[in-house]
Amino acid sequence: MKLLQLKTIVPLLVVGSLLGWILVTSLPPRNSTPTTITKNGITVGIEKTRYTKVENITFWVENNRNNKIFLRSPCPWHIEHKKDDKWEVSYYPGCAALTVVVYLPPGGTKTWTWDQHRYPGRIDPGDYRVVLYVARERFYLPFEIVWSESSY
Repeated sequence: MKLLQLKTIVPLLVVGSLLGWILVTSLPPRNSTPTTITKNGITVGIEKTRYTKVENITFWVENNRNNKIFLRSPCPWHIEHKKDDKWEVSYYPGCAALTVVVYLPPGGTKTWTWDQHRYPGRIDPGDYRVVLYVARERFYLPFEIVWSESSY
């Protein structure tokens, strides 16, 4: 009876392990491709969705319209951190307060980089998002900050 059970269980374990290995190896790494969102002819994107504490976060806006679009300042973005299921502002760039309207021509792209600094100190690991304001539209680009590569 025990031999019959082993003959049944062992092949199931082998097949299950093989299928699990195929599934895991066929999935792309969580941070391998940029995330982009397109709305009303405006595309925004973030370089990847997971960063270590030492990496710069890079994101952009691209004007796919046939006319110029406006940015309400040279830095129309801020960073929010999810804390207790609520989003809180973690960082505003210094130029966000400027009341200078910046125009982006058709086909134009503007890129920003955030070095994970805030005043005072650095950011803790967790769930974050870039909030971008472009031409009366608001975009959210989620990402995660982890301690190190081994946290993947």
